[in-house]
Amino acid sequence: MKIFYYYHLNKYPLIQKEDKIKLIYQGTLGPNHLGKGLLAENVKARVMKELLEECGKEENIYEWISEEFLRINLNKYYQTNNSLDYLVESFVVSSKIIPYNIETLGLELGKFLSNDELDGYDYKPISHSSIYRSNYLPHYLVVNKDYLKLKMRVEQLDNFIKNVRDYSVVSVEGKCTSGKTTISEALIDKYTIVHIDDFFLSKGKKTASRLSEIGGNIDYELVKDNLLKIKKAWSENQEKVAIKCFDCQRQTYYEKELCLKKKLILEGVYSYHPYFNEEIDYLAYIYVDDKTQMNRIEKRELKERFINEWIPLENKYFDYYKLEDICDIIV
Repeated sequence: MKIFYYYHLNKYPLIQKEDKIKLIYQGTLGPNHLGKGLLAENVKARVMKELLEECGKEENIYEWISEEFLRINLNKYYQTNNSLDYLVESFVVSSKIIPYNIETLGLELGKFLSNDELDGYDYKPISHSSIYRSNYLPHYLVVNKDYLKLKMRVEQLDNFIKNVRDYSVVSVEGKCTSGKTTISEALIDKYTIVHIDDFFLSKGKKTASRLSEIGGNIDYELVKDNLLKIKKAWSENQEKVAIKCFDCQRQTYYEKELCLKKKLILEGVYSYHPYFNEEIDYLAYIYVDDKTQMNRIEKRELKERFINEWIPLENKYFDYYKLEDICDIIV
């Protein structure tokens, strides 16, 4: 839950102790306090009423609050899907997944909050503070992660990118098998897509000192050169640009022509490398939990190389740079 807790603290600087408690409560237990006798028709009626109220502007469709649960923002979800049935069903089922356990809740609260912040709290459901409500206008339902489908993840990234300024580069980071390539490729008709896999090191550049660097196994100099070339093409209103790539199997360089749209996704692990991230305008982090990642790895070819070689290198990179703490959005 740690990465999501600090993400919310960064995103909502006016968050109060009540809101922190609520975040941890929901992230630990979901909407379980509403589980008994909860009827879908009653939930839907309440949601329809909330949709008439003022809500946050240009909000994300959803926000992770823990490894198990998300908050689905009602207004943006409805704008995107024009239906509430799946969301309401997901909420009702999610409310019955995890039983209330005061010891579990207490342990989670103690990881993040001081005794002073918890003083007087009775471990019951709690409302948002008036400061949080007036500034952030929260209207959401909490659902289990199992109800997050690929379509919604694509919509989440698309919703974010379409609201950033034109001629921006968005880095799409995340651990292997998180869905970076699949989600990005689903948006290929809207944005220019560049894959970091086109810029791994040639054998001649794989020196011991280079490979000892965190993130040193990509040709970050080449990535930066290409980003500068793309930005120059944008400034000159060019519709196409040729970038230099590397074919690992053939060990040869080649040129790839890009049709330039007004926004570009740089997709893949190491796409926010510090050598060139001054050329990146926004950072999107695609989340995957460890269990799901390993289940997906088991189905891949070269799974032993993933487990023994590539994942350890990636984990060093993510552990060192803490991208999930500084990203603009978690998908």
